[in-house]
Amino acid sequence: MRVVFSDIADYSRKLIPFVFIAIAFLIPIYQQGAIIGLVVLSGIWLLSGNWLNLVGAFKSNLLLFSLIAYWLLHVVSLFYSDNVSVGLSDIQQKLSFIAFPLIAISSAKQIVPRFRTVITAFLLGLGLMTVFSLIQASFLSLHFFKETVVFNPHPLVTPWENFFLYSKFALPFHPTYYSMHLLLGITFLFGLIKENKGKIRLIILYCLSIVYFIGITLLLSSKAGIITLIVIISLGCFWLFLKKVGTVFRLVFLGGIMLFVFQIMIHNSRFALLLSGLGVDIEQTSEYGSEELQHLESGVMVRLRIWKSIPDIVGDRWIAGVGVGDAKQELLRGYSELKQLDALKSEYNAHNQYLETFVSLGVIGLVLLAFVLGKAMYVSFSQRDIVALMFIVIICLNMLFESIFERIAGVLFFGYFLSLFFVNRSGQVE
Repeated sequence: MRVVFSDIADYSRKLIPFVFIAIAFLIPIYQQGAIIGLVVLSGIWLLSGNWLNLVGAFKSNLLLFSLIAYWLLHVVSLFYSDNVSVGLSDIQQKLSFIAFPLIAISSAKQIVPRFRTVITAFLLGLGLMTVFSLIQASFLSLHFFKETVVFNPHPLVTPWENFFLYSKFALPFHPTYYSMHLLLGITFLFGLIKENKGKIRLIILYCLSIVYFIGITLLLSSKAGIITLIVIISLGCFWLFLKKVGTVFRLVFLGGIMLFVFQIMIHNSRFALLLSGLGVDIEQTSEYGSEELQHLESGVMVRLRIWKSIPDIVGDRWIAGVGVGDAKQELLRGYSELKQLDALKSEYNAHNQYLETFVSLGVIGLVLLAFVLGKAMYVSFSQRDIVALMFIVIICLNMLFESIFERIAGVLFFGYFLSLFFVNRSGQVE
């Protein structure tokens, strides 16, 4: 019997990296498939006996154990939450924060040697998803009238939208999360260019892929995505091309990036409305129809009003927050009291992960989240792992505009790739 269990454990350990790779492929394509993959991976991990390797791994994997502690803090907050069922649902959604780190820490010998394969699988899945989006948008833009076919990218019911822009183009994903996938894909491609110096054909392929992913990101028109894109492209170019050039050239390059940023902001309707809401006079907003302006402006202004109202909503519970079970209810109550009817009607979250954490877990949770992100940034910078550093930059910037841990897509993305990047890799050779 002992031999049978040993064979099962050995077979399970061999399966772990393949399921891990499959999840990387599924994350940008099929969210439910990635969840099923995590369930399968967890079962195989339990059968493998790798969990025995967790003993003594705390010191060398402090960052990932900190993410587990962040999840456990959500569990603790249930004890002062009235809506326990809501809190349990939130904790269940965030299981990636404990599952991926534990599996990565204890199965590093199987996972780490497949790091490049994981990257390839993710890029392949991402590429297939972008092709699907383009085909879907093209098909939806075809309108059939008797014997005539008309190509019109604007939906007939909501003419201010476009099948090739923002949420319509991102279906079935949210534009911000889709953009994060693309930005990480661009980051991986920068890393591949760095690794393949001298291989001209590969470098041309990777550069063309970067341009393609940039184009898709611009079509998604996520404000957070475009801002992060500019930062990532700047970091990537400095890393690859500007290391040995003079200060004057660096300043010229930086000036070009800033000019590019400004042009995007004033010519993109979503950015123009955001600047207008902040009090900047942007004439381009007058070019859009009144119906489109009203639709875009409401989304921008609601978000700004939500951010300003968070301190009043939290009140004197700023140390430990209101608890994950009551966070949504307290936000809605605050919207009602502060007469933010649009936010109340749509039941918006904080649209900022830092503020969302502050509401749910108070300063304690915010400090722990800051430690996870700060530690990750410090480790990647000290080890000169620019790809990992750019991943953390992607996460930190997108957290400013979205509560990315309130969607399973954001939780899966963060839990998986943080575990992949920051598991202790020293001596992890199968």
